[in-house]
Amino acid sequence: MQNKTKNIFFKIISGLVLIQGVLQLLNLLGLVGYGRTTTSATKFYLGLVLIGGYAVAAMVGGYTGLKDGNTQEGCKRCFYVSLVLIAITIATIILNVVFKAYSVTQFEALIIPVLFMLFTILNGRKNL
Repeated sequence: MQNKTKNIFFKIISGLVLIQGVLQLLNLLGLVGYGRTTTSATKFYLGLVLIGGYAVAAMVGGYTGLKDGNTQEGCKRCFYVSLVLIAITIATIILNVVFKAYSVTQFEALIIPVLFMLFTILNGRKNL
């Protein structure tokens, strides 16, 4: 029963990661349409790269978790994707500190990638 519960939570968090990736992609499309009228070119293009990278990684990770989360290889891929998501989130926080746009609430953005990593590890241990 415990393994089944871990798998259900893993599927739920994978679905959330996939939804987050789709929302980030929509955010990216909105930013491209909006243009860079209110910020410098450097901030604008860095934001596009970070949002785009996060969107792609989240969609790949969420899809992989839903499709291949029951296999050891799928769990490995999800683990690496979660590392990428955490790295992009930390890079975004660091850049916001550099550009003086930092807020303590930005650490909330780490919740879903960290949960994704945690449930990937738990699900991967089940598949050993």
